Amino acid sequence: MRKRITVAFVLASVLALLSPLSPGGDAAAGVWISELMADPATDWNQDGIYDAQGDEWIEISNDGPNSVDLSALYVRDAYGDDAHLRLFGMLPAGAAKVFYGSDAVAWQLANDMSLTGFSLNNTGDSVQLFVGDPSTAFSELIDEVYFPDHTADDDRAVGPEFHGGALLLYDGLNTYSGTKTPVGTGCEPTPGLINECNPSVPGEDVSWGAVKTLYGR
Repeated sequence: MRKRITVAFVLASVLALLSPLSPGGDAAAGVWISELMADPATDWNQDGIYDAQGDEWIEISNDGPNSVDLSALYVRDAYGDDAHLRLFGMLPAGAAKVFYGSDAVAWQLANDMSLTGFSLNNTGDSVQLFVGDPSTAFSELIDEVYFPDHTADDDRAVGPEFHGGALLLYDGLNTYSGTKTPVGTGCEPTPGLINECNPSVPGEDVSWGAVKTLYGR
């Protein structure tokens, strides 16, 4: 009987420790990947040095009702098991926060890891957001954004129009005139700001199907 009580106590203690990390029903459910840039061509982190690795960025937004402590959240790309960055700081309700490749390099250096930054592939990739370290069994994927190759070109950003919405391409700094989805919008990247994009109204000769594709419907 004593052994059963001990085991039950240990299990209950473990669950209690893990419960704040569970995204179900808590504030983490409102946190999502709202925009990213895989191929920076300018000094986005404003450290005075252009660096393709350090100037990559991922924007995280919070559409929940409360501020969220981001320290339980990790990001990585679709390749490998290890996280590229453990997030940090508080994210107020309705706000967005940007993390740069230089943040990832600093965290990796502090934790004796390979200095890969975010490793966002310009041929297309997937960015994943986890509650808990994804290299452990006690983590859960809460959001993922796949971006195709044409969105990963000089100073183009991409992100969902809203939480769970279709992707928008922010190509105002490097116009995309092709027909792959997501198509160009002419809107500029908005790191650190809530996504806002009003694509140009297409001409009358554009088909209704193209209009629906443009607006992600």
